[in-house]
Amino acid sequence: MDTEFLILYLALGIVAVLMIAVLIMLFSILSKVEKLAQGGGRSFEASPYNRVNIGGNAGGTVFCTQCATQYDASQKNCPRCGKSR
Repeated sequence: MDTEFLILYLALGIVAVLMIAVLIMLFSILSKVEKLAQGGGRSFEASPYNRVNIGGNAGGTVFCTQCATQYDASQKNCPRCGKSR
């Protein structure tokens, strides 16, 4: 057996191992996607921290667009920089 054939067979073996690894990862990703499609993934929990206030709804908190200070939505101006909403 010549060294050229030995190198060729070695390269083909490495390619085959890499292809098997890619197939295993592909099946793993597909099973996770299928689980998410069936609703088996993480669910969004209702929490006061997940609430988004758009337009300054009363009873929540808003962030200043200038200095990013968090303040009560009932206030019309930012208590830190004074910018109005």
